[in-house]
Amino acid sequence: MEHLSTSFRNKPLLLYVSILCFGMTPCYGNKQYVSVASPSQESTTSMMIGSFDSCIQVATYSSHYPITLHMNQIWKNHEGAEYLYVEQSASRMPEKRYTQRVYKVTKENIGNFISEESVLPYNSVFIGKCQDRAYINHYGPENQCLREGCALYLKKTYSFHYIEETEEKGCFSTVLGASYTTSQGEIYQNAISSWDQGFNDQREHVWGAEKGPYVFTRKK
Repeated sequence: MEHLSTSFRNKPLLLYVSILCFGMTPCYGNKQYVSVASPSQESTTSMMIGSFDSCIQVATYSSHYPITLHMNQIWKNHEGAEYLYVEQSASRMPEKRYTQRVYKVTKENIGNFISEESVLPYNSVFIGKCQDRAYINHYGPENQCLREGCALYLKKTYSFHYIEETEEKGCFSTVLGASYTTSQGEIYQNAISSWDQGFNDQREHVWGAEKGPYVFTRKK
């Protein structure tokens, strides 16, 4: 996993995140986790559900683009897992979703969760339907195409805060010449930061934000 450098962690972007989200300093790459009471699976996913965008961040950091993120719960508590349907689009073109996926969230052990990513085999039928649970329930979770090696591992560090990351070089990809992707982020009660990047076999960066994560603030 490519972590933020020490020098970058001290720069204003992540300071902005920490001020926005309860005045706490983000902890990418920091393994000194704080023990907290065991959260429930449902309370964890509730922090991820909603509509978010990066417009506040973009007003300060021109290297990032205005992106809209929607996450809605589907297939509630199916076989002990919580499922989230995710859509992303450029904020100026909300009708053109460039990302659609499903997250399957399960509890690994006390304070730890796994979010497995699936690709929808029928993307088009879900567009604009993320809040129509009855419609989405017609398409069951058994038809999802799991992305092997792309699971995010969530660790609760303190109240209303999680860090998440994939395993190093585990998520295979061929997008724009990449060999693998990495993802890391943080989940707060009112914001989510996300940093997805693609690398080639020589560990050279080929796509994704270079200067830091996207910060999505909650709209509803």
